[in-house]
Amino acid sequence: MPVTEAREILAVVAARLADAGIDTSQLDARLLLATALQRDDAVLPHETLDRWTADEAARLDGFVERRIAGEPVSRIRGWREFWSLRFMLSPDTLDPRPDSETLVAAAVAAGGQMKTPRILDLGTGSG
Repeated sequence: MPVTEAREILAVVAARLADAGIDTSQLDARLLLATALQRDDAVLPHETLDRWTADEAARLDGFVERRIAGEPVSRIRGWREFWSLRFMLSPDTLDPRPDSETLVAAAVAAGGQMKTPRILDLGTGSG
């Protein structure tokens, strides 16, 4: 299998996503390629892929189709990071929202000023 430049794959994927009206096409392309390669970290354009199999290409194509259909990248990947923790996602769970990290930061800051903080998380997730 010949060596493949990541930028070649990323350019094609990002163009497909952009043509579908996805504003985050560059980032999404990097994350979806990483997922197809079964990596956690985003693929950077300057990387050289020592292997690029037909199975990985087919997996990436499926991920791109799902993203074009409107599925969030976190759902395609099957997990989302929240407050430096990885949360696995399923159809039965809610997707942690990045803006909720602001609330966590405020709660931690407020709780740090209390002698024995007590927190009630009531009806705010699928937990």
